[in-house]
Amino acid sequence: MCENFGISASIHPIVGPVYYSYTFLWSVTTQPTNETEEGRLSDLMNAAIDTASVYFPSNTLLPGYTYNFAATIKSDYAISEVTHSINIQVTECPSPPDFNLTGILYSIIQ
Repeated sequence: MCENFGISASIHPIVGPVYYSYTFLWSVTTQPTNETEEGRLSDLMNAAIDTASVYFPSNTLLPGYTYNFAATIKSDYAISEVTHSINIQVTECPSPPDFNLTGILYSIIQ
């Protein structure tokens, strides 16, 4: 992808108490499969200071691949059982993707 772009996700107050700390755990798959590329991007996304907003410099994604970015919501106490994802197909120089990633984390703390 020739242009810079970012992926942002948000957590709404209905998810749980506001005093919990929430983050996202990212995973990436590619089509065709490229485990090196998948690991590189997963590491990049999970190493971000704020995993809710990940920035990709230009030319981070390789042309000829379809990327599946999946996020799982984590709190101090639990990891959601639901993962939400988005696919991005990279040709030569597409426009940055336009999408929203939403999900709800259910955790019962006793």
